[in-house]
Amino acid sequence: MRKVPVIENDGVPAFVVLPIEWLERVRESVEDAEDIAELERFDLEDDGTRVPIEVVRATLQDGRHPVRAWREYRAMTQEQLATAARISMP
Repeated sequence: MRKVPVIENDGVPAFVVLPIEWLERVRESVEDAEDIAELERFDLEDDGTRVPIEVVRATLQDGRHPVRAWREYRAMTQEQLATAARISMP
């Protein structure tokens, strides 16, 4: 491990001189920690209204009806959906 030079101001450590590789590793670690914290915050604030990207693409890009997009996303047949919704298949 390299010795890190310390710059003092009135006898008190004020700055350190780090190799650029160390700075990059620290920066990456901080960014990773921020990403993890943001994801945890997102999960805690989940209001249940997220829509899977597969459903969005099927609806907006492929022009499928939203009910069909959700049904296919959940790998359900029309009969299974009708049964689950307690409605007739037509």
